[in-house]
Amino acid sequence: MMDNAARVLQSNPETTATPIRKTSTQTQAVPVHNTRVHVSPFEKLCICSLTIVTMAIAVACVMVQSRITQTTRAYQMTQIKTSQVNHGITNLEQAVSELSDSQRLSAFAKAHGLTVVEGSVKQAVK
Repeated sequence: MMDNAARVLQSNPETTATPIRKTSTQTQAVPVHNTRVHVSPFEKLCICSLTIVTMAIAVACVMVQSRITQTTRAYQMTQIKTSQVNHGITNLEQAVSELSDSQRLSAFAKAHGLTVVEGSVKQAVK
């Protein structure tokens, strides 16, 4: 609607444009807008505090990740030690089983001129 009205005014010869005289106030330069945004002290405080909080969170994340890595490493070392101890226990149980074998005891007794009494032989049982 506004476009139509503008066309009518432009094409209407009855309205004559009066020449506008240039005065000294019209020849002054248009002020250039300042591109810097003024930041209030409250906004500066908010920006600084958010920056500090962000940095604190980043440092905390790095520290927590490092601690998790250390804990995982300690857990793995504990598992390795546990498996080594279990392996040693298994080896010792096998050695006890071999040493307390009745055939071995009988062979040892015969070699030394002794007799084995089965009732007096105790077995190490877990």
